[in-house]
Amino acid sequence: GIADEDLVYGFARRTTELRRRGAENTRQTARFVVGFDGAWDNGIRYETSFNWGRTTQNQNSTGQIDVRNFQQALNSEVLADGTIQCVDEIARAQGCVPINIFGAGSISPAAAAYTQADVKFTAEVEQTVFNAYVAGDTTPINFELPAGPVSWVLGYEWREESSEQLPDALSQSGLNGGNITPITAGSFDVYEFFGELEIPLIKDMAFAEDLTAKFAARQSTYSTVGDTFAWSGNLEWQPVEQIRFRAQYAEAVRAPNISESFAGLSETFATVQDPCNGLTVVGGTPTFGTTDPDDLRIAAICYQDPLVAARTDRDGSFTLTQPELQGTGGLVGGAIAGGFDLKEEEATTTTFGFVFNPDYNGWIEPLVISVDYFQIEIVDAIGTLGRNTSLNRCYGNGDSDITTFDPTSAFCSNIERFNVGPSLGAADRVNSFSQNLASIETSGIDLQASYTWDLEDAFKSPGLGELAFSATYQWLEKYESEAFPGAGTGESGGTLGLSEHEGLFGVVYTNGPLTVALDTQWIGASDEDFGFLNMPYHFEDEFFTDIQARYKLLDDKMTLVAGVDNVDDNFVYAGLGLQATGHYTAPEIYDSLGRRMYVGFRLDF
Repeated sequence: GIADEDLVYGFARRTTELRRRGAENTRQTARFVVGFDGAWDNGIRYETSFNWGRTTQNQNSTGQIDVRNFQQALNSEVLADGTIQCVDEIARAQGCVPINIFGAGSISPAAAAYTQADVKFTAEVEQTVFNAYVAGDTTPINFELPAGPVSWVLGYEWREESSEQLPDALSQSGLNGGNITPITAGSFDVYEFFGELEIPLIKDMAFAEDLTAKFAARQSTYSTVGDTFAWSGNLEWQPVEQIRFRAQYAEAVRAPNISESFAGLSETFATVQDPCNGLTVVGGTPTFGTTDPDDLRIAAICYQDPLVAARTDRDGSFTLTQPELQGTGGLVGGAIAGGFDLKEEEATTTTFGFVFNPDYNGWIEPLVISVDYFQIEIVDAIGTLGRNTSLNRCYGNGDSDITTFDPTSAFCSNIERFNVGPSLGAADRVNSFSQNLASIETSGIDLQASYTWDLEDAFKSPGLGELAFSATYQWLEKYESEAFPGAGTGESGGTLGLSEHEGLFGVVYTNGPLTVALDTQWIGASDEDFGFLNMPYHFEDEFFTDIQARYKLLDDKMTLVAGVDNVDDNFVYAGLGLQATGHYTAPEIYDSLGRRMYVGFRLDF
């Protein structure tokens, strides 16, 4: 006979008889702002404000199943009269209907109704901000330089942010056909003191129409990461009226958001490769059966793990079974869920450039051009470790500097191994939580240009309107990043999503109540190596054009709007990258919806 536990058959089936996959979202936003401003007799200005806002989301998704009901519906029996019923009496009392999974359209409407389960999701984001500052061009002691008065700002801000994402009970338990989806809820508050100073150094002199220094600083205390400090210094020099040079150095910070800190635990089951698999001990020396020094080093580190050593000593080798190789789970979540303390990201930025605004009578006068070079370095950037990265680096695979097993390291602490039973030593879970890991360095050039052409003046004819041209362009010199300390720096500039060349060109025609705008986005060529396919892929330069027309009525209280997005219906196939579900492009980079048209109106009361 065959044991009951061996009477198991796996199957995969599209449950097309249930409701189609889809989602409906309802979002509501409320905002309240109050404040006042004014000035004292000595010229010092003041302003204070209170700002409260809340956004809620309710989502209902169809096309999923209730795993518990599906199991009960599969567990059916044939009665003497040939009818079929669910075996479990309690399930029958709760409306269980047997389900037939064999053949297209074989699931009855009653069985579909019993086994389907809508997925519900609610979210709420709330922010409260109090801000107050004083500013002036003078002080009680009337501090003024030969080039002019010193301008200053002193202020205080308090901000509280909270967020909650609440899936339904089935999603939280992983019983709707997907992995466990946890609750994410958290909040933080921060109070800050800030100040700005503008010091005129030289005014109206030869080759120095203006020379001004600006400084800004902000001291913050977060309930999550504690004290932070950011500051910047800026110098602007205008040798002649038509051109202004500028340079700035800044040290900035970013505190972790609520999701990075407070996201709950969710499951993942992606296959991982255990670098300790195949470990044996020969003559008291841990080995993988080779004399390669690197293999011997990794084998020694693996054997220092007590659970790996226990399995090796028990069985004579650390050889994982097929279920152990394919059944490694894992938890993914925010830093707090993983027992980590996040700190703020830190960045230094350097920029310098110029603004050219010719002051000549004639056609060139409306032209404005600005060019800036930027360099940005970020350290302690928040990210997650890949599950196989944790396994490899914990045991020194890929890093010859690692020679000992450290259970408290950022890598080994993500690994949970079975400590008893037949699977002793095998990886039970390899987790991935938010940590301060990465570093990024990028640089490039930003260019902006604008020109306004008054058609009435140019052609000496009234009623022709005005044309405004604008263009922005960025050249990405480099984008180097290191995923975690010791991973090695990689260059991403020129890859998908980080094109070396990008730009935006716009034309706006205005004539009284009529406005017509055309915008074209240019995304430069890029290359991507889809490693899992061993297939490099080249993406050409792409252009996306939108057109919109607006017309004002009723003394500008009503605006009619009509437009076409992605006029030439451009679609960039990027399915090789296994992009987001339902897309055959990279929707975060390229338009994924194709040509679309819209009309509407706005009414001001």
